[in-house]
Order: sequence, then C-alpha cells, then structure tokens
Amino acid sequence: MKIIPLLLGCLGVGLAMGTAMADPAAIECPSPGWPTGMHLTWVAPRMTVDGLPLAVLQFTSPLSAKGLQHWYWRRWRAFGQHPIAYPVAHWQVIARYRGGCFETIQFKAHGLGSYGFVGLSEPGQAASASTSPVNFPFPAGSHLLLTLASADHGKQAQTLVALIPYGVDAAFYYQHTLTALGWAAQMNRRGNDTRDLIFQKGSTVADLSFTPFTGGTTSALIALVSH
Repeated sequence: MKIIPLLLGCLGVGLAMGTAMADPAAIECPSPGWPTGMHLTWVAPRMTVDGLPLAVLQFTSPLSAKGLQHWYWRRWRAFGQHPIAYPVAHWQVIARYRGGCFETIQFKAHGLGSYGFVGLSEPGQAASASTSPVNFPFPAGSHLLLTLASADHGKQAQTLVALIPYGVDAAFYYQHTLTALGWAAQMNRRGNDTRDLIFQKGSTVADLSFTPFTGGTTSALIALVSH
C-alpha cells in the first residue's frame, strides 16, 4: 500500500490525479486486511506516479483512529512483521513493506470512527528511481526503491524502502554504523526471521524494520522523524 492525500502531495500528486496517469498493469499486492465494518471506495485502482505503480483506496471505519492503528499493528505483527507508525500533519500513518509491496494506511478521527486512505505500491516495478536526497547510510550494493518525505510545523518525516545485499545481518550493519555516527539505540527486537531497531540522535528518531527478501537480500523499511 502506499499513499494518501498528504503523502500523495509529497510526490506532487493530488486526488484529482494531477500528473498521475492510468496504467493498464494491475497492482499485484495481497490485501493488507480490512477491519469489520470498514467501507472502501476506489480513488485510483491503477495509476503510476513518477513511474511507480500505485493503487489508492479511500475508507471510513467504525473503529476510532487509535483502534484502527491497534488493529493493523496487531494483525501485521501476527505475521511476524514490525510495521512503522509516524504522524504526517494531522494524520497518522502505519506502514509496512511485504513481499515487494509497500502498504500504507493513513487515517484520522472522523466522528466516533476514522477516515483515511490505503495505498498499495510495488517499488521494485518503478520505471525510474527516486531522485529524492537521502541523508542516511546504506551499505554498498543497496538499492533504494522508494523515498517519501513530508513536513508539518517544524516536524519532518521521511520513509525509505530499500533492498540490502545482506541477510538479516543487515541489522548488525546498522547497529554498528549508527552507533559509530552518534545514534543511541532505543530498541532492538528479534523475531523468527525479522529484526526491528529504533535509534535516536538529537531530535531525530529512526525506526528500522528488516525482513528477508529474495536472493539472500533483506528488505528495509525505515522511518525518520525529526521534531
């Protein structure tokens, strides 16, 4: 999944489709799961943004914003993955990278329930690489698939998706590299075949989640939030 008004705005695309164009190729991503009572409406079933295949749905849910985040957090964690969560302006975002698909739920309170957008994208199928500047270390041979950035009242957020040419040892690279660069470890969690790290340096928090991918590589989902 992928983006929503503000995240789409980060890519220079609005819900009116602006620079987005129809794409005959379907987004081949599995369902992220839908809580009971969620009502979904297509915004863009098939489109490309800067060469990136993308699908966007709008939703309303009887769950509160907090309840919705907890629902996805529990569901995705049950599959052995560590989603990342961060604010974007007046919205909350929860995201994960799974099997070549980047999934994002962006939501906020709406009455007694919640309202938001679901995004599905396949960064590995993008026709062109992102040119967004990234000030974060990656080991040699890494392939940066996606960057998203946003800013709101002094708070900046950046989401990175990359393939790293290591197995789960990618986590060890970041433990040593970030520590050497002055980051302080806040959390280190090991799953059956996943690793989750949180580091902080000054006012910036880095939330990193590593999942085995194909060919001995590891997919890294990294959220950087600065206050």
